[in-house]
Amino acid sequence: MSLVKDFLTYCSCYEIPRSYAIWSAVALIGATTMRRVYIKQGDIIHHGNIYVCLVGEQGVKKSTPMSFARAVYEEAFPHMPVAAAMQSREDICKFMASDDDKFFFTNEHNVQVEYHPFAMFINELKNFLSYNPAGMIEFLTDIYDRHFFDASTIKRGLEKFPNPCINILACETPQWIIDKLKSSVLVGGLARRIVFVVESDAVDDDGRPISIPRPIVTPEAKEALKRVKRHLHVIEKIAGEFQWSPEADEKFQRWYHENKRIALATDEPLLRGYRRTKDTQLLKLCMLLALAEYEPRLLITPELLDIGLAMLDGIERNLAKLTIASGRNELVAGQQLLLELIERNGGYMPEKALKARLDKELNPMEQVTVIRHLEELELIKRVRLKFEDGVQRECLALPSWVEAAKQRQNKGGDATCTQK
Repeated sequence: MSLVKDFLTYCSCYEIPRSYAIWSAVALIGATTMRRVYIKQGDIIHHGNIYVCLVGEQGVKKSTPMSFARAVYEEAFPHMPVAAAMQSREDICKFMASDDDKFFFTNEHNVQVEYHPFAMFINELKNFLSYNPAGMIEFLTDIYDRHFFDASTIKRGLEKFPNPCINILACETPQWIIDKLKSSVLVGGLARRIVFVVESDAVDDDGRPISIPRPIVTPEAKEALKRVKRHLHVIEKIAGEFQWSPEADEKFQRWYHENKRIALATDEPLLRGYRRTKDTQLLKLCMLLALAEYEPRLLITPELLDIGLAMLDGIERNLAKLTIASGRNELVAGQQLLLELIERNGGYMPEKALKARLDKELNPMEQVTVIRHLEELELIKRVRLKFEDGVQRECLALPSWVEAAKQRQNKGGDATCTQK
């Protein structure tokens, strides 16, 4: 059992996409541990804080798990500072440099360490950044992994404080993110530090939309949430350096070389930046997943690397949707529409029906171009499926749906589609 699984159990009582619940739990752990745990890469130290942004259209329940995570955090740690819905960077610096944000923990050497934490649970990222977007983005980028932070104003003079630590769990719509990518506001240091979790409506393991008209919190979910709250108090007492198992060390080095090759071959700025720093996100994620276990160990194992890579690879596929839509060629709107139509249909759609829906947006030649481009990017796959009426049809499907269908077949399930 782990905190992440229990938080997911609680969220499953609602129409919450699975990845939103999982990453909200990860951010909750990051807000709890802050700078207490770390891992060293040479003389570079990575701590357990993390920036997560849940991205989805209005109404897909992205703010619901964020609100649950915030409520749990504030109940467990009522004395810890939490950001306001909208706040200036000057106000944040002033607070973090004050005695109100001065905390201490005992490290693995039994030494008291001063640190200045600040948790951000943000319902609308655009609102939080609205006061001074460029200034706030620069601030969040700069303070991400600093050992000391200093800021100077004419009114207050120099404000300097050690071990700042900001943890973010935010929500935003794809269109806002896309607009900021187009204007290059997010293609830089902050975009490399934020984990964008892009999702549409919640679906079950078979890719069918989840529909819960009246959510009921089951006794099992209530017990799971109690375990989450108890374990947070276990996590807050853990401090120290993560070590590597020999097998994990070897596995990480092999993966690192391959990821470096992929990053160098990537042309799109956001994806290139993300892949260049994917190793940092992986290490942070592995630390947080290790702490999530109800018998935590400060050890990076091959199993943790496998889980962390699966989570990052999963969001990376959807991250490409943002980069496609932020392009400047005239077919990007059609590309985005095609992906949305397949998602709304449960993860797959007959090609003939799909083209009929695209007729108003794209002519036949443009449809062929868009489909070929998305296939080359591996955002869709071509499959031949048997339907209930006995007819086999050429379909276009999301890779996640194809993978889930293969797993069902391996378990002896029926691959027949439920739609006619």
